[in-house]
Amino acid sequence: VVGKVDYQIEPIVEEIELGSLLKDIDGLEATLDLNRFSLAIDLKTNISVPILADLSIIPYKDGAVISGRELKKNLEITMPEATDEPALVRFWISNYPQGEDKYMPAGYEHISLDLLSLIAAMPDKIELVLNAGTDPEKTASIAPSEDGYVLEAEYALSLPLEFGEDAAIEFRQVIDDLPVEL
Repeated sequence: VVGKVDYQIEPIVEEIELGSLLKDIDGLEATLDLNRFSLAIDLKTNISVPILADLSIIPYKDGAVISGRELKKNLEITMPEATDEPALVRFWISNYPQGEDKYMPAGYEHISLDLLSLIAAMPDKIELVLNAGTDPEKTASIAPSEDGYVLEAEYALSLPLEFGEDAAIEFRQVIDDLPVEL
């Protein structure tokens, strides 16, 4: 089925808690590797509908928005040709200039945003808000599907740690009912 579609989806809101992460690394002789801070967004669908989206990344501290640190990006997403099998469109958001992120995995489209200004305020929570809808000016195609239609989004935040040379992580586990002889 081919035609023009004008449809807005409900905003997708995802919250990422950072408070426990900062507490967990305290005392480990570790620092956050802010140069490698990144956000990956994977969209999976079997519908080929051009999408216009507004992505907002909002930092919070103690339950309140950290004023002036919000990041916004307009996205124009062209999905692959419609098929029965869902296709994957991937975005890699990092602080590096467009196309210069050497840590970006293959298969992602790079988006450059000032993530360092976002994390510099040491938020305890980051909220991702995606307001999206179809591009009513472009043609969309939907392949008939016996299994229905899929539109899913997944997020992954990467905030690598850099450990000092004297850092040590101790892991202990008690194993009950261990046989006397192994």
